[in-house]
Amino acid sequence: MVELNKISLFQAFWRCLFSPKLYRIYNKNGEGIMYEANHLEKWGDQIITSLFIAWHVGVYTSPVLMFIMYKKGYFLLEGAITLTKVAVGVGFLLATSYGLRSFGRINTPSYLKFQKTLTSAKKNLNAENKKALMVYDFDFEQWPVEFRWNEVEGDDSKTRRFDSPSNYRVAEGSLMYVPCSIISYLAAHSIGIRLIYPGSVSALGYMMSPLLLQGRATMIEKDDGERFKLKAHDGNEIDAFFVDRRDKRSGNGSTLVICSEGNAGFYEIGIMVTPLRANYSVLGWNHPGFGGSTGMPYPNQEQNAMDVVMQFAIHKLGFLPEQIVLFGWSIGGYTTAWAAKAYPDVKAVVSNKNKLKLES
Repeated sequence: MVELNKISLFQAFWRCLFSPKLYRIYNKNGEGIMYEANHLEKWGDQIITSLFIAWHVGVYTSPVLMFIMYKKGYFLLEGAITLTKVAVGVGFLLATSYGLRSFGRINTPSYLKFQKTLTSAKKNLNAENKKALMVYDFDFEQWPVEFRWNEVEGDDSKTRRFDSPSNYRVAEGSLMYVPCSIISYLAAHSIGIRLIYPGSVSALGYMMSPLLLQGRATMIEKDDGERFKLKAHDGNEIDAFFVDRRDKRSGNGSTLVICSEGNAGFYEIGIMVTPLRANYSVLGWNHPGFGGSTGMPYPNQEQNAMDVVMQFAIHKLGFLPEQIVLFGWSIGGYTTAWAAKAYPDVKAVVSNKNKLKLES
């Protein structure tokens, strides 16, 4: 019996080691309260979060850091030894923090209950387990996938179109341009894309997380909204949120407004509020790399994300294309226009402040 308890304790510790951060718990009336972690979990999580923020800041400023390290001689043998010692120290601190956080979690009954609910939902996401999972707001990374791009229920007459990503062209001419082309490519696809689309910057997402959490809480508590994870054609996981107004007496509930946010925009604090005030059914989603969505906001990934959102609305939520209004602004105007071209039988299109060119 003692050995069994030890095994159970070890299993609980291991499961809580990399389990998601819990933010909010809702009661039967839909009212939410913030999850209260104990001191061990708080300390461990604060250290882990600080280290990951420092890592991301280091990635964004890597050209400057590399130059400074080169000037200081860290690329020589002695410097490499120093960097190795620092890496080992940081690794030990990170491992200790994970252990403290996990030990704190296994001593918190509410977290263990959440962990059990999440495990059941991952094994079988039926209606009962989904309802139990909706009681919690937690890191979206471990939310089970509920709809995939190739899942079709009913008529699949809609033509699907997936554009291949454009190939990067190295500057023509002498080989002397090749190094510059490689450097510019690496800069554009590492730092550049994040500077152009700040919504995909992890540090910004962390700073805005309280606002995003409050926005979701408002739509869950006041609008009875529901969160979903969709898997796109390219493997990206898309964070989506649906508010169903079809059971309301207002005639607008039978129309679904799909909202595509702008740069540094998130559905939690974005344009969803406008159609909600008019009592429309509303489906919001975050761009790849924004909020809980994975990937990066490249054009082909944006198209794949928008396509799975449309397929989800048609085949899972049960709306006809003729009942769907596309609503987007800024970079959301691009996906809105693309969806209007791929699904020309939608009811209406509203796009604002976007500059785009769609090829035939």
